[in-house]
Formats: sequence, structure tokens, C-alpha cells
Amino acid sequence: MNKHTLLTNLAIAITSLSALPLMAQRGRNLLPDPTFAQGLAIVEPINNQPEHFTDTVEFFVPGGLPQWNLIQWKTRYPFDNRKKKETKDKITYTNPSKLVSLTRSGELTLEIKSSKDYLHPRKPDEFWPHLLIEQNFLGGFIHMKDYKNLTMSFDMRLNYCKNRMSRATYNSGIHAGQTPFFFRIVNTNTLSKGYGNAVWLGVPSYDSRHDTIRTKREYQFDEGTGIYIYTASPMESFGNVDFNDHKWHTATVNVTAVLRDAITKLKSNGMFQNTEPEDMSIVSMNFGWEMPGTFDGSVSIRNPYLREE
Repeated sequence: MNKHTLLTNLAIAITSLSALPLMAQRGRNLLPDPTFAQGLAIVEPINNQPEHFTDTVEFFVPGGLPQWNLIQWKTRYPFDNRKKKETKDKITYTNPSKLVSLTRSGELTLEIKSSKDYLHPRKPDEFWPHLLIEQNFLGGFIHMKDYKNLTMSFDMRLNYCKNRMSRATYNSGIHAGQTPFFFRIVNTNTLSKGYGNAVWLGVPSYDSRHDTIRTKREYQFDEGTGIYIYTASPMESFGNVDFNDHKWHTATVNVTAVLRDAITKLKSNGMFQNTEPEDMSIVSMNFGWEMPGTFDGSVSIRNPYLREE
């Protein structure tokens, strides 16, 4: 999908949904079903296409209406075909390349074995497997102008990540295992000349290519979606942690402040000239695994919280 098509689709979605009410009152969690109990809607594993839902991963609310999607781009083993195991405190689903489980306390685990998906080491121009959870704010976009400061927080635990490539085939320039968190934020102000401008706002965490926690914010253009990516640093989000200690770590990010910085940076480089932070709205978010290399990994998340401070 090219940039023009993407922005056209965004414009259509914005026009049809911008009049809907906000999902929650100020000060409360703006994320519906933060314990994931109502399940996950499975999205067909074809990226750069409109989302098509194929099935539902049910958890502790049978027949519940999922508020989260399960994204599985470029997998050889769609999660429609899965086995279920249930205990008193946890429900687990597995197939040859993936595991998704939820505890009654709201701890969601995503495991992907991309060694099952890859038939050969990934080349620079090839897509890669994903296993992500996604929230589309179809009950009403979160308009930045309505909130003085929005803060995102969540707990994350890296359970493991293993490189399944040989030294001869591994190239850190194109191969990695990583657990990004992204908001998609769009100019939804129909009176703005920058209407449709969009940015991915990221909260990076584990990345197999880095032994130490990164301290700088970064931005780049994403060719796949035609949208600029601007990320907070893991240091400001999590602190000086070691994800390889396999303990819980908490991210806390002032989304409003990072977005303002992102727009300032983009403006200084000749972009977003007609867009202000108050024009922007959060339209979706996602978290989980991207595997542009042959890695197997498992990560857990709990207590996702988006609130006004």
C-alpha cells in the first residue's frame, strides 16, 4: 500500500468515526479491557491490506466482544488452527509457531517461534513474522486536544529470546528479535491543512541487537506504511533495566510530551508544517513481537494503562 492510499483510508476512517464519543472519562483508563479477558480478534495474516477478522481467541469471558486484535503478519501457521489448554488460573493456546496465554490476573504472554516460519535466513527486501496485540479505538479516537497530559504505562517481562541463526548467516543489520510498542497518531482536524498527517509514536523495549539500554530518542521513515516513526528512548521509558533478567519492568511515558517533541523534530526537517499537536488523535496502538530475523521469543504484558495526569 502506498502512502497516498494509506492516507486516503485514514481519511475515510477519520470522517466516519470522528464524531463518536470518547471511551472513558478523564483520569480513568482509556483502554478498554486492560485485562484482555474478553479475548482477541484474530486478524488474517496478510499485511498492507484492510484487516479481515477470521476467528476469536476466547479467554475468561466466553462469547465476549474482543477489544483487542491479534496480529500475525507473514506467518506460515495462522492462529485459526490452534490447541487449547485450560487450568484454573490460565488459558493457553498453541500452534506450531505461536503461543498465546492469559492468566486470571491479566498477564498476557505472546510467544513466537519464527524458526518455524522462516524457510531461509531473511534477506533485506523480505517481510518478517509478527505476533502483536492491537487496539483500534473504534469507540472514539483519543483526541490530544481533550487532554492536558496523557501518560501510558504497562508492565513487561521478557521471558526469553534466542537467536536460531548461525554466525555465518546472522547479520545484525537486517536480523533481530524485538518487542516494540507503538501508537498510531493522526491529524484528524478536518479544518487543518495537515489533515491526514500521521506518525508512529514508539516505546521501544527489548531489542536483540543492543546489549545496553538506549538513551536517545530516534526518528525515521517507515517505507512499509509511509509514516514517520518517532520513538522515546528505552531509558526514559523503563529506566536503566536489563530485560534479560526476565523480571517485570514498568514503562511510563508522557505521550503528550513525546508527541510535541516529535512534531517539533519533524517541522525542523521540513515536514508536518501544517500540523500541531492539538490536531492529532490516537487511532490505534500495538505491542508484541517483530522478528526480522530467525529468533524464537516469549514476552508478557500486564496492566496497560492510558490516563490523563
